[in-house]
Formats: sequence, C-alpha cells, structure tokens
Amino acid sequence: SFRPERGFRPASAGYRKPNVAEKSSLLTERKTLSISPHKISENSSWLSSIAINFVRVYPLNQPGIFYIYFMTNSSHRSLYLGMTNNLLRRIDEHKSGTGSKYTHLYHCDKLIYYEQFIRPDEAIRREKQLKGWSRQKKDNLISMVNPLWEEIV
Repeated sequence: SFRPERGFRPASAGYRKPNVAEKSSLLTERKTLSISPHKISENSSWLSSIAINFVRVYPLNQPGIFYIYFMTNSSHRSLYLGMTNNLLRRIDEHKSGTGSKYTHLYHCDKLIYYEQFIRPDEAIRREKQLKGWSRQKKDNLISMVNPLWEEIV
C-alpha cells in the first residue's frame, strides 16, 4: 500500500498562504493546480492519481531527485526528451555540445519543461510514456506549464 512521505498534504486539505520563512525553505510544498500535467496522461495509474493530489518541489540541485526534461532549439522545431539525476549539470552539458549528439546536431539548448521524481523507475516510466506521445500532445503539455516556451534555466 502507498504511504506518502512525511510532510505531504492532500490537496483537499485546507491551504494557507506560506509565510516568508516557508517560502525561502529549500523544500517547498504547494497545492496542485488544476492544470497538472499528470491529468492528461492516457493511462491513469495509482502513481499519476497520487501525483495529482500531492506536489513537492525540490531545488534543481537536490541530490536523490530524478528529472525528465524537454529541450528545444530557438525555432522550436526540434524537441529533445531526456532523464537525469542532476538537471543543472546535464543542461550545461547540452549547452556546451557534449550532452548528446541529437542536441548538438539540432542545437537544442533551451530547457522548456521538466518534472521531478523521487524514484528513478518513476522517472523512466514517465520518460517512456512521454516518448510514446505524439508531437502535438507533447506541445500541449509544455504549453500548459510554459505557454511562451521560454527558457527555464
């Protein structure tokens, strides 16, 4: 059976605005918005239903956190989807041209979307799911969170 980590709070519970000390905390918990990317998944598993109710945001350099991410070029014609355990290092590798042959060849150097996971198997499962999606569906997912496709990092 699933047991949430300490500090998780159901989205239906009362929500109060965090004070300044809580905002500056390295580990920030927030209520899920109705535009959660997990809501558009085709196969709703227990994991995605839990993800709708619980969102935990970690700093980008937090050890033990796994990421799936989308990168694009300046014309937004190419999309690259990857997975890593250190997002900032991986983005630097892509920008310097040593990240992957695809990003180097198609100049994918803008991080436009990412998701965080505690377990690597969850990140791998999500990466495989997204790689099976059509380009239009990926574009819709990115646009829900980043409508102008601006660089995040």
